Amino acid sequence: MLAKRKAAARSNTGKSSRKADLPEVVYYVELHGSIKIGYSSNYLSRMTDYPPDAKLLAVELGGRSLETKRLREFQEYRVARREWHSKGSRLMEHIATLPRSAA
Repeated sequence: MLAKRKAAARSNTGKSSRKADLPEVVYYVELHGSIKIGYSSNYLSRMTDYPPDAKLLAVELGGRSLETKRLREFQEYRVARREWHSKGSRLMEHIATLPRSAA
């Protein structure tokens, strides 16, 4: 199943899954009621590392420094490890302003 998801991620872009194919983004994933704020240079491939019920909510262009900024900005909602957050109002409002893909 994982191989199928990775192949789908590659076919969705029309390109291979090499780093140069997609911009660096900060992504927001919902899984089991929590929001993960993460960074990736290939978010479509990264999504294949999550369980099938994970939902990509949004992405925003930017690298590790933007991820660090967002983690600090929404630290009041942190629930478990550093990158997992509850669905706080400011976080969800921010996500609502972002696109679901970087394409």
